[in-house]
Amino acid sequence: MVGLITSLATAPAAAQNSEAAATLPETTITNIAFTPPVPANTQGNRLDLFLPERAAGKPVPLLIWTSGSAWTSDTGKTGASTWANQLRPLGFAVAGVSIRSSSQVKFPGQLHDIKAAIRWLRHNADEYGLDPSRFAIAGNSSGGWTATMAGVTGGVSEELEGTTGVTGVSSRVQAVVDFYGPTNFQLMDYQERSIIVHDSPTSPESQLIGCAIQTCPELTQRANPVNYVSADDPPFLIFHGTADNLVPHGQSRILYEAMRANCHDATFHSVPGAGHAHSYLGNTSQAQNQTVFKSLDCAETITQGFTGGTEPNYAYIADFLHRAFVSGEVDAPVTTAKLTSDAITGQGWYVKAVVSLTAEDGWGSGVATTEYRVNNGKWTTYNRPVKVDGNGERLFEYRSIDRNGNVEETKVLTFRAVGKH
Repeated sequence: MVGLITSLATAPAAAQNSEAAATLPETTITNIAFTPPVPANTQGNRLDLFLPERAAGKPVPLLIWTSGSAWTSDTGKTGASTWANQLRPLGFAVAGVSIRSSSQVKFPGQLHDIKAAIRWLRHNADEYGLDPSRFAIAGNSSGGWTATMAGVTGGVSEELEGTTGVTGVSSRVQAVVDFYGPTNFQLMDYQERSIIVHDSPTSPESQLIGCAIQTCPELTQRANPVNYVSADDPPFLIFHGTADNLVPHGQSRILYEAMRANCHDATFHSVPGAGHAHSYLGNTSQAQNQTVFKSLDCAETITQGFTGGTEPNYAYIADFLHRAFVSGEVDAPVTTAKLTSDAITGQGWYVKAVVSLTAEDGWGSGVATTEYRVNNGKWTTYNRPVKVDGNGERLFEYRSIDRNGNVEETKVLTFRAVGKH
């Protein structure tokens, strides 16, 4: 059953009426099914959506959260309310997503699930006021693995994408926040001491794959996020405690080093003494001796403590997401023009000329506006084919701007017009 909760502060009726069209209330929608349930009793096809108070017609960024459970549970959306409490006041929507457990489906089923959820959210972005160009994902432990896999496999292969649920929509994300997720299963028993024997056929990783990880290396390698790292990935923010006795701290170091080798935008917080938890987000004094490794444009910086405003809290993460959304898309839209006419008189003359514009954005972030001007006149927003009247030379300029503010280089169409519409 889908649940809906809205919150609207009590105010005089006149004030509410005048503001209703401009401001939408904080809203929570629970238990949305983004795929059919397989098996029938799974909860790993559900998401909760937490929408902030927001201006009507102004889409908001989204953080997708999925909790870890060593892949033993299908209730990953649990915990999203904590993120919603922190990020909704900062203008973010939050989606808590549950994926299937390893007893319900083997890899790559879990990756198919999270990608299906992302596609569903992007497909329904207009309905819920989400900005499809500003999707981020975060998770802890096996949820960190899920978030990382979603981040590094955008557009990699149809096999990893899956075909369940909504299709034909991008599952790419524009930022990833990874809390101590495993990244290379076969190295886990050879790093810092863990209370789990990860090579065991009963380990969480082996149960995910469906075989003891060292006995099926090819299949296991397909589930290792580090194998998919490329310069095409979105910015990453990684957290890991040095005292983690479930997922070795070295797993995050491997991921960060792979990203640094690819000149990737990645930041890694190594937190001394922290275990398999991220309680320092609420008590940052626990991280005051952290080391922060940052890779950007093939250069690395290493700082200690909270130097440079790196205190790990929810506001810091929100700031990272905002910066990632701006930097994650460097290409501007591409606009094409089509010139038609009732008749062509020759020598470039067009009778009752009409210019139609089509704009596309390669990253799928959405075109915010397309505009044009004629003969150095005023820039005008394009919303229908332009009828160009008059006699003589016409200089028709046009360009588009995407939702991240990237402006296309102005293009020029020249022709000779004759006659009026």
